[in-house]
Amino acid sequence: MKKRLPSIDIQNAYVTLLWKYLLYRHGYMESVRIYSNLIYAYLHMLRVGIEINLRFRAQINSTMTHETLEKIATFDNGNIQ
Repeated sequence: MKKRLPSIDIQNAYVTLLWKYLLYRHGYMESVRIYSNLIYAYLHMLRVGIEINLRFRAQINSTMTHETLEKIATFDNGNIQ
């Protein structure tokens, strides 16, 4: 048997507690709808976060490339004179 991380056990406990609360409060069908909406919102936020991270990294790489090209152009320009 694999040893699970404590954080996964804690997440499972919270998910189970949420599910039981939704069942008690709203019934099965409404609980499924609410839980599905929560999962959809989480996955959407995850996708947005990944997109922001990718664009941010591209911007940093672009800036670094631009700075490097500027240095090379300045160096080449200095040798021509």
